[in-house]
Amino acid sequence: MSNVPVVGSPPPPDALESLVTKSGGAAKSNGGLDVLRDLNIKYPTGEQAVLLDAIGCGFCYYDTGRLAVCVSKVNALQKRYYFYENNRSKALLCSIDEHVVGMAGRPHGIKLVLTKDNAILSDAKDDIVKTWRWNPNAQNAGTPPTDPIVIQLNECLTFKFVDRKHILVKFVNTGVSLEFQCGERLKRDDTYLQHSTKVQSGPQRGKLVVDTAHQPNLVQRQKQIEVAALEKRSKQNPRSKDLTHASIKQVVTALEDKFDDYHGCQVTPYCTGPWLQDAHNQTLAELPVLPKTGFEVGKEPTLYGKDMAPHSTSHLLSALQDKDGKWLSSLDIRTRLELSNPVLPRTAVLCNASGRYSVDIQIPGGSAQPEGTKLEVVAGCRLDGFLKDDCASDQLVVVACLREDDLTSRQAEKVLQLVATILADPQGDLSCHALPQNIVAGIVNAKYRLVKVDLAESREIAKRFCLHATPTFLMFFEGKLLGATSLGGHAVRIAPTTRNVHLTNKMDHPPRTLLVQGSAKQQVVSEKILRKELFAWDLALDADQAIQRVSKLSKASAVNNGVCPCYNLLLICDDVGEAGLRTLDRFIRTTDSKKVSNPSQQCVVGIIITNPDFEASFASTLCQLCRTAQGRRVSVVTMTDDGVCPHCGIVPKSIVEASPAVSTLVSIAHVFVYRHIRAPTLHRLAERWADQVTQKKSEQMLRGAEVEVHKGLTKDTLFREMEHYLQVGRRGLFAPKDGALGMALSATDTFIMNTHLTTKPHSA
Repeated sequence: MSNVPVVGSPPPPDALESLVTKSGGAAKSNGGLDVLRDLNIKYPTGEQAVLLDAIGCGFCYYDTGRLAVCVSKVNALQKRYYFYENNRSKALLCSIDEHVVGMAGRPHGIKLVLTKDNAILSDAKDDIVKTWRWNPNAQNAGTPPTDPIVIQLNECLTFKFVDRKHILVKFVNTGVSLEFQCGERLKRDDTYLQHSTKVQSGPQRGKLVVDTAHQPNLVQRQKQIEVAALEKRSKQNPRSKDLTHASIKQVVTALEDKFDDYHGCQVTPYCTGPWLQDAHNQTLAELPVLPKTGFEVGKEPTLYGKDMAPHSTSHLLSALQDKDGKWLSSLDIRTRLELSNPVLPRTAVLCNASGRYSVDIQIPGGSAQPEGTKLEVVAGCRLDGFLKDDCASDQLVVVACLREDDLTSRQAEKVLQLVATILADPQGDLSCHALPQNIVAGIVNAKYRLVKVDLAESREIAKRFCLHATPTFLMFFEGKLLGATSLGGHAVRIAPTTRNVHLTNKMDHPPRTLLVQGSAKQQVVSEKILRKELFAWDLALDADQAIQRVSKLSKASAVNNGVCPCYNLLLICDDVGEAGLRTLDRFIRTTDSKKVSNPSQQCVVGIIITNPDFEASFASTLCQLCRTAQGRRVSVVTMTDDGVCPHCGIVPKSIVEASPAVSTLVSIAHVFVYRHIRAPTLHRLAERWADQVTQKKSEQMLRGAEVEVHKGLTKDTLFREMEHYLQVGRRGLFAPKDGALGMALSATDTFIMNTHLTTKPHSA
């Protein structure tokens, strides 16, 4: 039957479908689903209607010539389907891929969206009327519809959804009717457990065993592999008895019969005496000699006016000849080469470590140089016996946990040696140290004892007392633990450093930002930069929303252990209006009825100037902050405010004051940004916020003793801590045996989520 039927009048649909099935060669595959293949149908006008290849991929066209259906191949089993509208826009009406992910519907009509997890059905008003998940056991799975979902895509295409495996799209147009099965196609839907049987008797009774009666056993399968691999053992020299193809086997058999008496060339696998001369003679015999004919052009070549002698290699080849002038064999040549290039003798046997660990490892900075009395060292395994037998019951024992390879521990050991010098001579003159009377009494009465434990010796002490930092000081009284403290040291960062490479060495987290901007287009640009630079931000469209966000954030302090969260950076665009800017300024600078300062007063306020009346030229060089950040040299000449910085876009305050369009904004903000923010702009604002926090902390440290902060480990602070723990031990306030120690972090500078912890020590 011809693949191009001549259609006079449109036949009934059933007759046409049977005609297409017979002429198109539809086949059954994967569960009995009809797959359209090898179709080449045309309209009565001669235009192409359907063109599908042998695997069912191709196109269907409307009678107008526009594309209606496109079927593309994913693999041998799965395809993708696309259905288009019959108009000039050629809108996509339905698309389903190999994972049954897609959609179906037309504008102002019912729509069905299919994803990997669920399906969503909406009505003509785009309201979701039903949703369900493919996994019925999932949370909020919903129930799939009991009746099929039928969507009329257009006059020629009809979509029908029954379930995930049965999705049908029917194409009917001018005597052509095709059904495309767009459901899920898998290689197999069953499992091994569905074909297994339960053992009724024996030691395996009650277990499921896979039925392998129709499959060959291991021995049979191995034999099949061996027979199939006989032909592939030697493709260059195949044997006729290993071949199964009749024609190939006949050709190889004839070749074997013809070459049975053929023997390969016999070659010498080693070099004999005259091997070089024989090879030279054979090479010359194969090259044709061209005699001079007298018709050569030019003169014979000369060397400095003399005839050129042929190049002789006799002096080079003499080493390859013996005394009689005969060529050496390959064995003699190898022997002479070994004699001329002897193997260097080994002076010693190399071990695994090669002696590396017999040399002391150099520590950066060197070991701790003793400046006073050397500390008494106690082994970790003998600590309990030392406290019980060698120490008095009313004596405070300070155990310093140090490491020789730690710079901070070596610095602390120098201070401890000075303290040990004072404790070693209690009857000496203590007036030069300016110590309180109670501490002097404790020194005179030998109430303090200072020893050292090397943490590098064993991990037992660190595991027992949960030590996480060095140096750490353990306080014991009557052989019982009172507490642990670090007594200062370097800053301890609890939170990991930020991933922003420009701010890593300055802060742990970028400042929390509030973006106040009304323009949607500028919002997209600003949020893209904030997201790229890893800033945490909130968005407000006007001044009222900004005030609500600041108030809501400040009320969350009770949830956060008394630490009041606030915005550290406030970016305001001038499109909110001057009234909104004034409102925000009044809110930030005001205090509540209890005269408690507003947390937002410490934030850095920046205004993005987008006013078209404000025009400013860019400076010829970078600003001072950008040059410093890039490691460039900063001179007095570069500090002039001659324009906007071309790198960060920050406008000098003098230019803003000189412009009548934005001069009223000078008193509101700290920084002014030209047009839009950039990545360097955020870096400069974050650095300004960090400098502001540092300045505030330095001012706090200079206020006096009432808010004194711990300045690190000194002789005075160590004696004060020892006196404090001595009084604690006399009151019997020992650390619980089953509880974790409250490790004192560095009191010099501790950061937790951009919050500075500067608690007063016991001596303050």
